[in-house]
Order: sequence, then C-alpha cells, then structure tokens
Amino acid sequence: MWSRNTVINNSIGPVSALLLGTVLAYSGPVAAQDGLNPEESGLDEIVITARKREENLMEIPVSVSVINSDFIESSNLLSVNDIAAVTPGFKVNNAFGRQGDRPLIRGVSGISTGVELAGYFVDGVYVSGTLTSFDLEEIDRVEVLRGPQSATFGRRTFAGAVNYVTSAPDEDTHFRVRAELGSNGRQVLGATFSGKTGIVGYRVHARNYSYDGDFDNTLAIGPDNIGSEETQSINASLYLTPSESTTIQVNALYADDDDGQYAIVLQPSSDNNCAFPRPPTQSPGGDRPYYCGTLRDDVPVSLGGLLPDEAYGVQQERFRSFVKLDHDFGEVGLQWISSFNSNNYYAGQDQSFAGLQTAFSFATFGQVPATDWHTIGVSETESSSHEIWLRGLTAGGRLNWGAGLYYFDEETTDSNATLEEVTNTAIMGSVEYDFSEAFRLGLELRYAEDDISIGGPFDETFDSLTHRFTAQWFVNEDAMTYFNWSTGTLPGSFNTDPDLLPDNANLIPVDEGELEQFELGLKMSVSDDLDFVAALYTQEWTNQQRSQFIIINGTPVGYQANEGTTDFRGIELSANWSPLSNLMVNAAVTFNDSEINNFVSDDTTDEAITGDGNVSGNRVPLAADTEAYLGITLDSSFSNGFELRSRLDFSYQGSRYVRSVNRAETGAETIVNATFTLQNGGDWRTTLWGRNLTDEQAPVSALRYIEADSFFFSGRAFALTPRPGPEFGVTASIDFL
Repeated sequence: MWSRNTVINNSIGPVSALLLGTVLAYSGPVAAQDGLNPEESGLDEIVITARKREENLMEIPVSVSVINSDFIESSNLLSVNDIAAVTPGFKVNNAFGRQGDRPLIRGVSGISTGVELAGYFVDGVYVSGTLTSFDLEEIDRVEVLRGPQSATFGRRTFAGAVNYVTSAPDEDTHFRVRAELGSNGRQVLGATFSGKTGIVGYRVHARNYSYDGDFDNTLAIGPDNIGSEETQSINASLYLTPSESTTIQVNALYADDDDGQYAIVLQPSSDNNCAFPRPPTQSPGGDRPYYCGTLRDDVPVSLGGLLPDEAYGVQQERFRSFVKLDHDFGEVGLQWISSFNSNNYYAGQDQSFAGLQTAFSFATFGQVPATDWHTIGVSETESSSHEIWLRGLTAGGRLNWGAGLYYFDEETTDSNATLEEVTNTAIMGSVEYDFSEAFRLGLELRYAEDDISIGGPFDETFDSLTHRFTAQWFVNEDAMTYFNWSTGTLPGSFNTDPDLLPDNANLIPVDEGELEQFELGLKMSVSDDLDFVAALYTQEWTNQQRSQFIIINGTPVGYQANEGTTDFRGIELSANWSPLSNLMVNAAVTFNDSEINNFVSDDTTDEAITGDGNVSGNRVPLAADTEAYLGITLDSSFSNGFELRSRLDFSYQGSRYVRSVNRAETGAETIVNATFTLQNGGDWRTTLWGRNLTDEQAPVSALRYIEADSFFFSGRAFALTPRPGPEFGVTASIDFL
C-alpha cells in the first residue's frame, strides 16, 4: 500500500459507518450519462452549446456527454477528474498534482509527449492550463465532446473538448451557504449571492478550500505537507438584458492556489525484473534492465530535503474574464466574445521524485549535490481572444448557416526570461440543410494560421484547414442515426536545443499533427423508461510529434520529430433506465483499440527490448482499452417533506502501459464512491459521502524515469503518482430566499 497519513484516515469514524450502512440498506449508485437527471425518465429535451449554438442533445450529430449541476452536487464531484470518472471515453492523467492536466479522449494519447491533446473551455472561451482547481459549485453543466473539435473550437481540441457552462443568475434574490468537512483535513466554505433587478442579473460566488493531503513523507528532512491543496476564489457575473433581442454577459474570476509538493514516488531500478540484450548497434556493457508487469503500489513517498521546506510546492494566481454579446436582428443573430486571462505560476519541485541528495555529474564523473534536480521555476502568462459569429436561418428555416472570425494571442515568460508568443487567427463557417423532415446534411470549416515564436530566433507560421461533415437520419421521433467525418490539428512547435544548430537545422520546426475521424452514432428512446446511445468510430493520427534522440559529438540530444501514424478504433455504449419512478440506473462502457504504425524509437532501452526500436503494432501508452461506469440512484420521499437520496458509483479503467514498448503497466482500477443525501423542500441539504471505498491502490499515472544518482543516469526507474485512500465527509448547504 502507499504510505498514507494513517492518523487522518482513522478520522470521522461515525460518518463512515453511517454512510456504509446507508449504502447497504439502499443499494444506491448513480450516474450522469448524456445529461439525464437521475430523477428524470424518457428523453426530456436537454439544450447544449456543443457547436457554439443552442441545440437539443439528442439531435446533435456529435458524441457528447453532459453532466448537470444536480448530478455534480448529489454525487459530490469535486474536479474535472471526477467528471472524467463518470464520463465514457474521457479520462485525466494528473501526474504532477494540480499544475497540469493531461486529458485523454477516446484513448488519443501521445507516444512520448506531454502536449495537451484536448482543450478546456469555460462558456466557450479557451482556458490555458489546468481546470483541476476550478470550482464546480458554480457550474450549470459540463459538456464533454469526443472526437476532433478543431472546426468548431479551434486549436488544442485535437481529440476533443471539455466545456464548462457557468450558472446564470436566479430570477429571485437568492443567498446560499455551503460547508464541507472531510478526511485529511478537507474543509470547504462557500457562499453564493444571486438575483435580478430590472434588466440586470447578478451572481457572486466566493469559496475557500483546503486539504492536507493523504501521504506521509518518509524523508525526515523533507516537507510534511505532501499533496496539500489550498484555493481561495471569487467569481462574479452580470447578465444585462437591455432589450428582448440583446443579452450581455460579463464574467470575472480570481483564484489563488497554494499547494504543497505533489505526491509522487520513484520505483527504483533495483526492482527491474527483466533484462534485454543490447542490440549490435549499441556499445557493449551488459543487458538493459527493465520492469515487466504491473508496477508496485507500496513505494513510500520520499521527497525534498535540499530546498527549504517552504520552497516546495506549486502556487498559481489566476484571473479570467470575458464579455459575451448576443443580439437578434430577426433572421440573423450576432454573437461576440472577448476574453482576457492571466496566470502567475511558481513551482518548487523535487524532480528526482525520491528525495535524492546526490546526483551523478558528467563534469566530475562522480556524485555531487542533487541541486539541479530540486528546482524552482516561475512563469507569467497572459492571453486574450476575440470571436465573432453571424448566424441565421433561411429557406423557410431549412438552412442553418454561420460565419465567424477568431483571434487569439498568448504570451508566456519563464524563469529564464524566454518569451513564447502564440497568435492564432481563423475564419470559420458552417451550413446545415434539412432536405426533408428526416434527412439533414451539415458542414463546418475552419481555416487557421498559428504563428508561434520562442525567444526570438524560433518563429514559424503553421496553417491548417479543418472540417466536420455530418449527415443525420431521423428514423422516427424516438431515434436518430448520424455520421460525421471530422479532422483536428495539434499545434506545431520547435526543438530549441542549441546543440542541434547549425548542422541539424531541419529538426528545428515540428509540424502540426493531424487526426482524422469517421464516426457512426445512434441516439434513441427505446421506451419512456429507457434511453440508449451508441457510437462507433475510427481515427488516424498522422504526422505525429514523437520524442527521439540524435547523437551529436558523442552525446545524445533529445528532440521532437514528426514520425509514424497511430490508428484508433472504438465503440461507446451508454444507457439510462428508470424501471421505477424513484430509481435510475445509468451504465456506460467503452472499448478502444489503438495500434502504433511505422515508428522506430531511438531510445536505447526501447531498442534493447524490441531488438531494433520498432514498436509498430503496440498500443499507445497511458490509455486503457476498456472503461466502464455504473451508477444507481434511489430516491425516497416522506410525508413530512423530507427527501432521501442514496447513490453509489462504480468506475472502471483497464490497465495502461507506461511506454509504447508495452511492458510496464499500471494495473486496472475500480473506484467506488457513495453519497447519502437528506433534504427538505430544497431549502437545505446534507450529504454524507465516501470516496474510493474499496481502497483502490493502482497509481493515478506513471512514467518511465531515470535515477539521478545512478552512473551515467543509467538506472531505468518508474515515477508513479499514488492514489489517495478512502475518504469520508459531510457536506451541508442552506438556501435563503
């Protein structure tokens, strides 16, 4: 087992006992597949904005899941990681705490790169960086769009997009207070004030969150706040309706994160249990050791020791704002969105991942203090975007069209005063025509130019044309089938290592990656009590950006290269069944098969394992081939106005390989969460909750790493992100009208 904080794990005993007793008595899981509230049955209309306009979820020819605010609250979902756990085909690998998300949609995972392959948005506005610390309490719904979304949302939506839609002001004056206490020092206090006066609607939400973490640091001289988290945030929004045809939304968010050193462990090279002979192309010196099989789940956390304890951790100060204008001219509508965002970032990290106090030195060929592995980094990022759309209905309402322009600018300055600038401009258009009541065709196009500059010498403009073609057949009023053919692009980049110049200048720019998808889908209401959604897809990733090495003057130099392709094939199935008026069952399963093509790795260990470095035919790393979700909700009402909801969630993810050589793997995981909620007429609500009830041990994420103190960095180890153990707590809220 992971080295966890045993004192905290033994807290809140009566709460956990009551919660487990309730679960056994009511057998109540729950889920949120494709937006259906647990208490609803049948295909109620759910309006979403997945294509930048309002549409019925069950009529959109795109694979979309929607998790609404009721489900978020009653299931005690805390972050985008929890959203991913209940959403088919969507997972998040958080290897380094809350400082960087690696969202995976439909198993599209990089071979050897940490580049974001899916994009985050809030009210349709791109969010640079993480959403892990974003407060879900003020979210009306989360829309998860699977498959390339570049034609609609632009850059960073290569494999899909996740869009948070914030809550609108209440019609009447409303004040709400919410508090939470839980294991490991979890404390949350939030307040919301909302209402409407004349043409002005307003909503203000403030929140304070803290968490002590669930892991003991076994290194006596290191920090003791491993995995701790703190966030203070305030969000304010105004909705102005100067006329029936005009709406103006203004939103601003300020958040301050202060986290301790993230929990990570290093499984040492001494655990390696298999060895591979060096191929003839490598210098002699014995076999290459590696680890084969499921990685350990009992490596102790040992971090820090060289920087002052208070220097370890991650702090982020974030400001996000946008203005959105919607105006209806009659047959034509105008939408304009402008945003400004900033992020100040600090990270003090033990990047040896093992509290190493010494490291190998190429200068002395001996051991020196490991100061280069205990790092402090800062950066400042500012971005702005502007987007304008004209949309209309013509031909008697049968032709739905749109045309738009987009501009995005981002500047990042790092610890070395290196300035990275990104400017993205695009022109977009869409048409959709109803040839009959049963048949519809649509086309979305985006031409974009992505200008990227790093430090002055590195400057390149990448252009792309992405599309999504859709065809829909409404079989009857209860069933719709669709086909879509879409493409996505992954931003280009540069190899900035000065050792590559001047002889290898051709390796400096890295072209954009491309993803092409073909999808068939079915959305139907089998009966008033059963809804069913299915999607079958194939994807091809070409011009991939993959890590390679080149020998320059006898020294290996890493670089990114456009090499090889990967094929993905999968099926997604989900159903919502309400056999009784107070019982809802939600289930989903996804199968995803990936195959790497035409890629020969230059990594010496990969060459030793495969004989020649060829990993063609293997699966991509960090992506499971099977994911499943089951949720059940049971509602009970009493004559005195009290309502009781019991809920149990099961999330399963198959084992994931760490590298494309497909040897070391994480092991499969099954997470069980439960909630027990009592409320009275909606004025107050109390929830007892439990997370990871079965104490799942499989690591959250893993990557191959090196031991900094090994001779010539030759030790091949594995860095694992440990999983927190069972946690229990109580959440209470009260509404004042």
